Amino acid sequence: MSSGVRIAQLTEINQSQSKQIFYLIKQLTSNYRQTSLVYHRKVLKNPAVKVLAAIDSQNKIIGIITLVIYNKLDGVKKLYIEDFVVDQQFRGRGIGTSLLKAAIDLARKNNCHTVHLTSASHRTEANRLYHQFGFQLYQTNYYKYSL
Repeated sequence: MSSGVRIAQLTEINQSQSKQIFYLIKQLTSNYRQTSLVYHRKVLKNPAVKVLAAIDSQNKIIGIITLVIYNKLDGVKKLYIEDFVVDQQFRGRGIGTSLLKAAIDLARKNNCHTVHLTSASHRTEANRLYHQFGFQLYQTNYYKYSL
């Protein structure tokens, strides 16, 4: 990983960091909604949600990964990965690897049985990373209902 970059769990953020997160989300998807500092703080207060960030030596957020931990009625505890993105200027430097490793470590510490994520097929580098970590492509129908 790039020197001077650290991985930290976000528990509180300021306006500048909220804008940095929104900038990253726009790189991940074109299907985003304008968010605010208040909204981001609400997400961070949710006890089931953990947000890890890659932070550079100038305290700029250059990568994020959102983790949702939940228990299912069948006794399985899962960690689900969302919003996993590294700033395009910093890709290829091991930052995504460090974020994913930290996510898996957090899953182990929380006694999760599995880690899940979805990834668009055109995100070839991201998909390669998941395979390198041992993630297996899971054949299922994924549905979405828009409200």
